[in-house]
Amino acid sequence: MRKILKKFKTVLKTFPSVHGRYLDAAFRWKSYKIARTWTNLPNSGLSKAQPETLIFSRYGTETVGNHLIQLGLLRVLFAVSPGRPVYLLSTEIATTEAGLLGLQELLSLTPDSAPLAHFIEKNVCVVGEEKIYTIARGDLLILGGGPIMDDPELTKWHLWFQCAHRVGARIMIAGCGLGPLRKAGPISIVEAMVSLADTAVIRNKPSSNFISATKSPFSVALDPAFLCMPFIEPLVGAKKRLLAINTRRIGSDCVADRVISDDDVSEMVLNHALSLEKWTHIEEVMPFSTCEHVSAPDSMLANRVASAIARDLDIPIHPLPATTVMGIINALLPAEYVLSTRMHGFIMGLMLGCRSANLDYISGGGKGAELYRDWLGRSSSPSLFDPGSLHREDFLLLDDLKDVLASIDSLLETYSLAIRQALAE
Repeated sequence: MRKILKKFKTVLKTFPSVHGRYLDAAFRWKSYKIARTWTNLPNSGLSKAQPETLIFSRYGTETVGNHLIQLGLLRVLFAVSPGRPVYLLSTEIATTEAGLLGLQELLSLTPDSAPLAHFIEKNVCVVGEEKIYTIARGDLLILGGGPIMDDPELTKWHLWFQCAHRVGARIMIAGCGLGPLRKAGPISIVEAMVSLADTAVIRNKPSSNFISATKSPFSVALDPAFLCMPFIEPLVGAKKRLLAINTRRIGSDCVADRVISDDDVSEMVLNHALSLEKWTHIEEVMPFSTCEHVSAPDSMLANRVASAIARDLDIPIHPLPATTVMGIINALLPAEYVLSTRMHGFIMGLMLGCRSANLDYISGGGKGAELYRDWLGRSSSPSLFDPGSLHREDFLLLDDLKDVLASIDSLLETYSLAIRQALAE
């Protein structure tokens, strides 16, 4: 039966209009199943002796970037409410706990981070998502990072927001990417979520169709992963002519009207990477992955592209580093160049002093293009789908981006103010 279903889906993908209707039906069915799962959520809640903060996103399948977002938000919570217990809600507790240990390892490298490390050890706990059933008046529920897009998970998040609103908890959206939102249903759900939130800080300017649909206020700030700069910057040292390359599978959420095979993705990334030889000489190449907890991990494509680069340029290839916070940091420290289709692979490269470029993997422009345009002061950005769009000036050094550095300097206060507003009665 599974083979028949797989073949049926493969056939559907060859007919875009039929495939689109199939995706819409699948979205509604998955949303219905999720709604059936989260029944009997509290309708009222008593105040706790000690109010709590509950943070959630796609934790349990998170990327290394999500771990950095967690650390950034924990840094803010420590600054604002150091005595409040914090719970990270996860579908796979062991995965999120391992990420938290990696963050503690990073903090151990900078002595000034000891108070924050102590706060995390004492106050922060990873729990299952059923913790949402304990939410009560005075608690703070934070949707912390990750993309808000056309995804059935929106149904669960909306139900949780509604529950928090009923019981008198406070609600915040912190550092999420908003979009792409192409369907009317998800747009209405996200609009309702933003309207329920006491404060919403997102990391990109939303698409025009969402802006026209919402009447709720939100603010835009840099990704909270940049709040990790004080812990990463002291580690930066000498560089060598090493290209670190990260890429990911392209799904129907990225390209609505056609199917992009893994072979096509690998070939497109390879062609962009080889364009580096026009203006510099690469002596070594290294694949890296920021996400392994998916059916098609980054390593599958990153290894393929890096192997092709090593073959074409006749240069050594480094083994894939561990997909952990410290694994990626240690691997990227000597790299002069980083090319990534993952936004947080790009952000980590920037913070580690690498010349970093992001290939936007959203057809028609997505969060990569928005980051280049809205924060990095670039009129255009390299696109995975546009051969020849990657130029020398797209490999950016954070030290050269004075406005961005100024925004990073004020980022702690930006998010601190937002949390204080969320907690205000």
